[in-house]
Amino acid sequence: MKLIRINKLFIFLFFLFLSLSLGVNAKPEEYAKVADINIDKNIIENSKENYFITEMPFNMSKSTKIKDLRIFDINNKEIPFVIESDLNLSRQAFSKIYNQAIIPNEKQILELNLQKNAFKDINEIQLDIEENNFDRKISVYGKNKRDSQWLLIKNDLRIINVNLNDSNIRFNHNTLIIPESNYDFIKIEISLSTKEKPLKINNIVVRNSDQENKTKYYLKDLEFKKIQLKNNNLSKNISYYFIDSKDEDKDYDFNSFVLDFKENDFSRNTSLYCAKTNDINKLQINGENPYLQNLYINDCIYKYNNANNLEITFNKDINDSFMLNTEGFYFPSCPYYILEINNNNDEELNLKKISIKSPKVYLKFNLKDSYKLPLKVYIKSKEKQIPIYDLENKLQNYKIKDFNKTEIINIRNNPLYKEKQIKFIDLENKEYIVKIIIAFLIFGIGIYIFNFVNNQKK
Repeated sequence: MKLIRINKLFIFLFFLFLSLSLGVNAKPEEYAKVADINIDKNIIENSKENYFITEMPFNMSKSTKIKDLRIFDINNKEIPFVIESDLNLSRQAFSKIYNQAIIPNEKQILELNLQKNAFKDINEIQLDIEENNFDRKISVYGKNKRDSQWLLIKNDLRIINVNLNDSNIRFNHNTLIIPESNYDFIKIEISLSTKEKPLKINNIVVRNSDQENKTKYYLKDLEFKKIQLKNNNLSKNISYYFIDSKDEDKDYDFNSFVLDFKENDFSRNTSLYCAKTNDINKLQINGENPYLQNLYINDCIYKYNNANNLEITFNKDINDSFMLNTEGFYFPSCPYYILEINNNNDEELNLKKISIKSPKVYLKFNLKDSYKLPLKVYIKSKEKQIPIYDLENKLQNYKIKDFNKTEIINIRNNPLYKEKQIKFIDLENKEYIVKIIIAFLIFGIGIYIFNFVNNQKK
C-alpha cells in the first residue's frame, strides 16, 4: 500500500511540476487590447497553406521583443507567428584585413577575405578610420581565387572627413556604395599623395542592404520644452531643451532623434545628455554631475538647400545608458534627455519638433487550412511571456520569401478582458516553488528505488 501511495504522490508532483514549468495556454480574455487582421478570403480559397506578413501599427508594437502578443482564429485557436523588423533586411559583418601594402606617393592597399562570412553579396563597405580631416579617392576590386586577376567593381569613390576644432563644421563620409558583388576577396585602394600619410583603419564592415527595401522607420513626436541651465565651460549663447521620455516611450527601439527647425541655411554643434532626474535645478552642466551623463558632444547638425543632417544618432560605445536588442540595434534607456545647441554668434534657432526614429515591426504567420477566419491579434497581458514556435525555424530552413500582405485594423479595448485580481502563483515565487517540488521528486524517486530494491531481495 505504501508503494502505491508513493507512486501516486510521485505522479502528482510530476504533473504539478510540468504545469508550473510550462504554464497554461493563452486565452483571448487575458489580453486588454484586440485588433482585427484584414485578410482577403480570395487569397486562401485555392491553397491549403499561406504565408502572410502585416505591419504592426506603431501604437501596438514598440519593438521586436513583444512578450504579450497572440493571434487567434474564430475558434480561439492560437496561430504561431514571428516578429521581425526592417533591420533584418540589412546584413552586416566585420571583415578582417588579411593583407595590406603601401606604395609611397601613390596608394594604400587593403585586402579582405570574405570566404568565411555568412554572406558575400555586398553593396556597402564602411571604414572605421582613426584620423580626421582627409579627402581620399577610392577604387574597389574583387576576385574569387587568390591567384586570379583583380576585377574592377567601382572606382572614383571618395571618403571625406572634416573636423575643425575652431569651427562648427563637422562632416564624415566613410561608407563606400558599390554595385552588388559576390566575390571571395575584396581589394580597396586608397589614394596617397606626396604630402599624405596612410590612414589607420581600425575596422571594416561589409554590408548588404537591400537597396529597394531600405529600412523603414516610424517617427514618433516627443514632448520637449526650452529650459535655462548654467554651463561654466562653454559660451553663453547656448540653447537647452528638456526631452521627457514618457513611460510609454521607454520600450521603443530607437537610436536617433530627428529634429525639425523653422529656419534654413544653418549649421550648429550639438551635445546630448542622459538626465537621471526631471528636477531642472539639479541639471547644471558645470563639471561632474551625478544626474547627467554625456551621450555625445559636438556633433554637427545642418540644413541647406542641397544637403541636410538633422538626425542625432547615438554612439553605440556608450556604456550603461545603452541597451542592445536582438537585431544588434542600439537604443538608449534614459528617463529624460537634455539637448544642447551651440549657436556661437548666430541667433537662436526655432526648434519645432523632436521625434524618435524607430524601425518598423512586422508579424509573419502561416495560415493553414485548419485555421478559420476571421483572425484577431491580442496584446497587453500581464501574465504571458514570449511564445516559442517552430515557425521561425521553418521560415529560415525553407527560405520562404513569398508573403501575402495584410493589415491590422480597428485596435480597441478587448470586451472579453478579465483582469486577474488574485494570482495563484506569483511569478517571483514560481522558481522557488518549482525547486521545492524538484526536491520532493528526487526524494520520492529515492524512496521508490529503495523500496524496489528491498522487494527484489525478498
